[in-house]
Amino acid sequence: MPDGKAAARKPSGAVVTEFAPDMCQWIRDEWGDEYVTTCGEGFCLDEGTLSENNIRYCCYCGCPIDEIIARDVEE
Repeated sequence: MPDGKAAARKPSGAVVTEFAPDMCQWIRDEWGDEYVTTCGEGFCLDEGTLSENNIRYCCYCGCPIDEIIARDVEE
């Protein structure tokens, strides 16, 4: 993350160090219901995950979504 206080990981647990320019990363908050996108937007889900809701493309920029789970570095 830009401020150095947080890191991101994919649902598989792999730490994300580079971002793919042809994808839109959706960074999920620690509660799992709000996302911030790399195209500069925000999105909330009332129920389920992106895949459970068949959300595969960003509704703002049209790129395929790469879901990332935000977590605190200071664990």
